[in-house]
Amino acid sequence: MESKRTLFTVDYEPWDAFKPHEYWQIDNNNLREATSYLLDLLRRHQIKAIFYLVGWLGEYYSDLCSKVRKEGHIIGDHTY
Repeated sequence: MESKRTLFTVDYEPWDAFKPHEYWQIDNNNLREATSYLLDLLRRHQIKAIFYLVGWLGEYYSDLCSKVRKEGHIIGDHTY
């Protein structure tokens, strides 16, 4: 039986997390594009990853979290 190993981790958190909440730029299409590209790359090379993110970011991008899980990756939570 072939064992599956996680060979890659991804860390999503806003660069401006230390600013007040009203300054956060979370509706950024770059995250969606980069995630799609990364998932395609991981799939082609049959690599599983752990995607770490801040809880509220996971809520906001719940569609991306679903896509990551469907691809067989793990989602880890930093904090909320």
